[in-house]
Amino acid sequence: MTAVGGAVKLRPLRGQRLAQAAADLSVLEPATQEYTANRSADNVFVVNIESLPAMENLDAILASPNVDALLIGPHDLSVSLGIPERYDDPKFDAAVRGIIEKGRAAGAGVGIHLGHAGGDELIRPWMEAGMNMLIYSADVAAFARQVTGFLNDLRSQLGDPSAPSGPEDVVI
Repeated sequence: MTAVGGAVKLRPLRGQRLAQAAADLSVLEPATQEYTANRSADNVFVVNIESLPAMENLDAILASPNVDALLIGPHDLSVSLGIPERYDDPKFDAAVRGIIEKGRAAGAGVGIHLGHAGGDELIRPWMEAGMNMLIYSADVAAFARQVTGFLNDLRSQLGDPSAPSGPEDVVI
């Protein structure tokens, strides 16, 4: 178990005790093992895969028994692969499919952040290949979109000549 995985799965242990337990659970008393397992039962350890080095080390990452899922960061991964924001590039598709294959074979979930990765034409084949987790948007982005729409509508209804007629952002 890695120290990071231990921090997720062995709460509330910290410091040297965490490092020791992450390396070898048998250093913990049975009651502490049971307690940390129960306390962290709903914790999920998700590792972001956002670069070529992460892909190259995927086997080692997945060797940790605590990795529950891999989350592909499409923007950063595309830049790392030398094909910035070209999510329909065969090189990007092959990278995503390789992550899906290795992750699912190791029993981990695999997902992607949809905010950057494109629409159904890209996502559907990856889902069919075994991807089972999708992140659509961040809370703050969804909030900003909702408030922006409300404010733009209100400005327009009040006859504000500077009200945007398109999807421009209102600074909140």
